[in-house]
Amino acid sequence: MSFKHFLTFIEIKTKLLSVLGFLVGLGFTFYYFGDLDWVNTLIFFIAMFSFDMATTAINNTMDYVKAKDEDYKHNENILGTAHISVKTAATSIFLMIATSSILGIILITRTNILLLFIGGICFIIGIFYTFGPMPLSRLPLGEVFSGATMGFGIPFIFAYVNGNNKALLDLTIHSDWTYSLSGSLIALIAIVFATYPLMCYIANVMLANNLSDIDYDIKNHRSTFPIVVGRKAGIATYEFLAYSPYVVLILAVIFKFLPYTALLTLLTAIKIVPNIRLFAKKQSKRETFSTSIQNAVLFNVALTLFTIIGTLIHF
Repeated sequence: MSFKHFLTFIEIKTKLLSVLGFLVGLGFTFYYFGDLDWVNTLIFFIAMFSFDMATTAINNTMDYVKAKDEDYKHNENILGTAHISVKTAATSIFLMIATSSILGIILITRTNILLLFIGGICFIIGIFYTFGPMPLSRLPLGEVFSGATMGFGIPFIFAYVNGNNKALLDLTIHSDWTYSLSGSLIALIAIVFATYPLMCYIANVMLANNLSDIDYDIKNHRSTFPIVVGRKAGIATYEFLAYSPYVVLILAVIFKFLPYTALLTLLTAIKIVPNIRLFAKKQSKRETFSTSIQNAVLFNVALTLFTIIGTLIHF
C-alpha cells in the first residue's frame, strides 16, 4: 500500500473532526482548570489520531467486504480501486489499534485506573461503529454514538489526562479491595455544556451523510436514522442540532462554564445559518454535504479561539 493510498484508506480529510474534539478539550481545560500537561497531551493526541485512523480504515474495509454493489466494490471503494488486499488492510488496522492501545496504557499509568474503563468504552464504540454483524453506523443511533464519543469523549479524556482526574471523576481502590468514586458534579456539568455544541455538530455530519445517502443505504439494507424516521424528521433533527448549540453556549457563559468572550462565537451564525438552510433544501453528497463539516469546523474552532482569548485576558 503506497502512502498516497494509505491517506485515502484512512480518509485523512475526515480526521479534522477528531482534531476538533482535541481543540475543544484544550480550550475548555485551559479556561476551566488551568492545568495543561504537555507530555500527556502529546501522548493522547497520537493515541487519539491513531485510533481515529483505525476506525475509518475498518469502515472502508467492512464496506468493501460487505458490499452488495459490485460497481461500488471495485470502482469506488479504496480497497478495490487501489487493489489493496483485505489482509494488508487488516494488518494496517491492527498496527494502528496497537499503537493507540500502548499509548493508552501509558496514560493510565500516568493518571488513574478509571481511564482504562473510559477509554475502553470509547474503543468498543469506535471499533463496533463499523465492524461486526450489526455495525452501530448502520443503526438509527449512529449519530448518537459518533456525537458522544468524538464530541464528548475526546474533550473529556483530554481534560482527564491533563491532571484533572480528581476534579472530574477519580477511582480509588483500597487495600481491602473496596473502592470509592469522587469528583465534582459541577465540573462534569460544565464539560457537558462546553462540549454540547461539538456533540451536535459531529452528530450532524453523520446525519447529513445519512440524509445524502438514503437511496444508497436502502439498497445496501441499512437502517440509518433518516430511513427509520423519514427524510422530513431527519431534516428537522438536523436543524435542531445545528441551532441549539447557540442557546447552550449562552447558558454556558451565564453559568461561567466558559468565558464571556466565547459569546463572540455567535457571530458564526452569519455563515452557519445560510448553510443550514441550504442543506435543508437539498441533501446531496457532492453539493451540500460539505456544509455540515464547514459548520462543525467554524463553530468549534471559533469557540476554542475565543475561549483561549478569554482565558488569557482573565490571567
